Amino acid sequence: MNPITNKPYSANCKAVRAAAAKLPVAQALPKLRQTIRDNRVTILVGETGSGKTTQLPQALLEEFPHERIVLTQNRQLAARKVADRLAQELDVEVGGDIVGLKHKGCNLTTPATRLTVITDGSLLMQAKAEQNLQSPKVVIIDDAHEHTAATDLILGLLKSLTKSLDDLKIVIMSATIDTDLFRQYFEGAVVETVSGRSYGVEIVYLPEPPMSEFDALLDVIIHVHLYEKGGDILVFVSGVKEALKVINHVQAALTGPKACMKGDEVGPIEIFPLYSQLAAEKQDTAVNSVAPVGRTIGKGRKIIVATNIAETSITLVGVTHVIDSGRVKVKVWDPRSECWTLHDLWASKDVAAQRAGRAGRTAPGKAYRMATREGFHSQLPNRSVAGIQVCDMIGESLNILTMGLNPITFPYIVAPATETVMTAFGILQKLGAINPRGELTESGKAISGLPCSPYNAYTVLLSESFGCTSQILSIVSIIEASEGGQVFVQPTNEEEKKALGKICAFFQHPSGDHLTLFNIYMAYRQASLDNKTDEFVKENTLRKSVLRDADNTRSRLVGIMFNRARNNKGTFRSLRDDDPMYYVKIISALAAGNFTRVAKRIPNSKTLFETVRGGVTVTLDHHTKLSQSSEWVYNELQGTKSGKVMRLATAIVPEQLIKSFPVHWIDEQFFLPEGHIKDALVKTIANMTGLPEKDVLVALPKPTKPRDN
Repeated sequence: MNPITNKPYSANCKAVRAAAAKLPVAQALPKLRQTIRDNRVTILVGETGSGKTTQLPQALLEEFPHERIVLTQNRQLAARKVADRLAQELDVEVGGDIVGLKHKGCNLTTPATRLTVITDGSLLMQAKAEQNLQSPKVVIIDDAHEHTAATDLILGLLKSLTKSLDDLKIVIMSATIDTDLFRQYFEGAVVETVSGRSYGVEIVYLPEPPMSEFDALLDVIIHVHLYEKGGDILVFVSGVKEALKVINHVQAALTGPKACMKGDEVGPIEIFPLYSQLAAEKQDTAVNSVAPVGRTIGKGRKIIVATNIAETSITLVGVTHVIDSGRVKVKVWDPRSECWTLHDLWASKDVAAQRAGRAGRTAPGKAYRMATREGFHSQLPNRSVAGIQVCDMIGESLNILTMGLNPITFPYIVAPATETVMTAFGILQKLGAINPRGELTESGKAISGLPCSPYNAYTVLLSESFGCTSQILSIVSIIEASEGGQVFVQPTNEEEKKALGKICAFFQHPSGDHLTLFNIYMAYRQASLDNKTDEFVKENTLRKSVLRDADNTRSRLVGIMFNRARNNKGTFRSLRDDDPMYYVKIISALAAGNFTRVAKRIPNSKTLFETVRGGVTVTLDHHTKLSQSSEWVYNELQGTKSGKVMRLATAIVPEQLIKSFPVHWIDEQFFLPEGHIKDALVKTIANMTGLPEKDVLVALPKPTKPRDN
């Protein structure tokens, strides 16, 4: 009899539970239950494959039969797979009163759901809404070693709550956790260890440093497929481009016209990419599909080429070979230039251990590392840099304030740089989210409540005064879903590049990127109304998952903004299609929202611009098409190997820029250093006011408060 549902177990469930009972963690559950019952904070160290992620939550359902439990995961794919597995073992459906699932765009819970598998980002949103975490009485933080920004903020909140919530139980789990750090952070925490994994994993290193890391990776993949024992292959690379490149080269080497062996000798293969931006159904296909069957002497093999999405919490049945490039991509924020840069770095030894563990989940396996033994131990850091130390702290500071805490005194388990926090405060004050004392304003509460970046949330709120909220919601939604405008499937050859160029030209708006994305999204929505979504996406080589996510984001934003209007806190208006100022109003609203991210072309330069805030020299992204007459743009900055690049750039005439936010730009001229930006701004204000240029700074009112930088 199932003690959770009070119904007999199904036949399939009995088999699943019999397999779960053999997991290393099973015998430790009685002791773990008692430890968690007797202590407020428990740290559980268990190897990958020990079963801690699925077995401990079930044990706690029995231990705390009247309490709600949340189990965090750092990625949506992991959350989905863990929820599915828990439901399977408990003989229930995901979304009922026993097992729920919650992540961005998905809420499969009921008011009575007892165990919710939730991404750390969604739990943080819940904490903001509740001002704390009153609902769950047991919080299980899985894979805490990753130190995502959201997880570390939750840990800080939980530490604060231990002072006021006596009945709160906190469980922190990982295979590679820094136990000393966490034990010192949570005073009185008890550490429990579950040793052993289900199957052993042999680690294989390169015999000597490779001349080419990529070529060495390909050689190992082909060698394993041709000569190693059966079982699927999981390849870890640093990013999406790298994954697609590996797939193309492996297919060419094994099945193309210049393949190294004949088809019967190679055996059939199926290769799947696996990364976070991939549609959920394609992720599930990569995870759940089985290897093709060999027709003759060749072995059938499935190969998955993944980013770090596959590192933790998911079991890839059939994988017995892991090939680890040892690389990872990390976004790092520079508070001085206020710019993100994507770095391709060596992964940490913790990450390498997690990746290797994927090979021993369902059978003995091997993990191949693309480094020599000496190189691995000398080049790779022991632990990954915490997300809170490389992020911009703008959204994070806003989240902390919304939870009723202070970003300066917040109990970080790993603290961010003070300079980054102070820069974030300056930006939040510019956006009106906090007052000069660092306190959250009503506008800040509204910005924090919108499921998008603070910059985009601020733009949405300002759109009310321009009468184009509906249009701005569409633009913000596609930006958020596409992570900055990546809406097209990446071309793999010159023919595809030329075809994509024609598609981009068709949707291109002369003002730049924002309205180009708007054109794409509105065309997609029209195709949806005409029931031609698949045809439209295929013809225009668009990423359907991005457009679908944009729809979900827009629906959430529309609901929030309608409620805001219903409560008389704002207005919700949409421009008429025949409005002669249609695009002018949209561009003005975007300019007002992005007033801190404006740049001006450097005189006599075809490609170089200078940012108004910070004076950083930048170039246009090669995908952005602007006329040479475009002097002023608003944009997002991104660092590259060759320097700072503006992505998502839109041109705007200076008069329109000033009219979009006159108070800021009239004040700004007093603070700017002498140079072409100040000269152009003064000249434009003179033309608009009729004042002589020499009198502009004298005649206009002086700023009432100092500039924040």
